[in-house]
Formats: sequence, C-alpha cells, structure tokens
Amino acid sequence: MHYYRYENAEVSCCYKYLMFSYNIIFWLAGAAFIAIGFWAWSEKFSGVIGFIFFLELTAAVLAFVFQDNVREWINDFFLANVKAYREDIDLQNLIDSLQKMNHCCGAKEPDDWNLNVYFNCTNNNPSRERCGVPFSCCISDPAVSTLSARISMCLLCCFSTVTTVLH
Repeated sequence: MHYYRYENAEVSCCYKYLMFSYNIIFWLAGAAFIAIGFWAWSEKFSGVIGFIFFLELTAAVLAFVFQDNVREWINDFFLANVKAYREDIDLQNLIDSLQKMNHCCGAKEPDDWNLNVYFNCTNNNPSRERCGVPFSCCISDPAVSTLSARISMCLLCCFSTVTTVLH
C-alpha cells in the first residue's frame, strides 16, 4: 500500500479559524450555562431557606398566641403515645429519648404509665412490667425492683419540662 505525501500539507487558514471560533463559541456557551445553573440553584436554595424560616416564624407566633391549646395538645399527644408505647418501636424510641433528655417520667407524673397496658398497676395485669415504668425514666438503680424504683425516680414530668421550654 502506497501512501501519498503531499509536499505542501497545510490546513487551510479558513478551516483553522472556523474550528477555533466554533470551539470558543461552544466553550463560552457551556460556561454561560454552568453559570446560569449555579445562579438558579443558589436562588432556588435561598428561596427554600427563606420559606422554611417563614414557616418556623409562623409556627412560633401561632404557638405563642395559642399557648393554652398547644399545652393541651402536647399533653394529649404524650398521653396518647404513652398508651401506645410498646406498639411502635419508633414511638418507643421517641418517648425514651424525650424522657432521657429531659430527665422526666410520664406526661404529668410517673403514674401516667398506668394508662399503658404493660405498665398498668392492677392485680389482673399479668405483665412483668406491672407497676413499673420504662427504663428511660430517671431511675437511680436499674437493679432495684420496679416498685421501689418508682419512689427514687425523678418526679419531673415531660409535659412541664416541654412547656417551660416554650416559655
């Protein structure tokens, strides 16, 4: 196979500058699209942050205006969830973390756990947790029996702790 060599193998000046100009145009267009994308992303992101801030501000104002309703709702919510403590593991973890973090036991008092089927302190309750409270309640020694542990636990309630945070 024989290849032909051209003595004068030059690229046309017209084609060279045409390719160069196309490359420059596409490079500038790509940079412009990237810049527009970053600008739109930052504007959208700041709009979302502003919207979230507005929602938080609205919730704070409404909580302040309707303090009594919020307190009643928090108390009812906590009592209803004390009843369903063992039914949902996520709910159980939420209540446990609230009680550990606030060093409290129950919504208003440790006797709120009597509303739960497992912790109910009646003679016909066959549960091993009868007359007890969850381990997340502020108990001094977990080796102590549940009846004597009830006396040594923190008598703070989660409802009063949460409502003092709201003030």
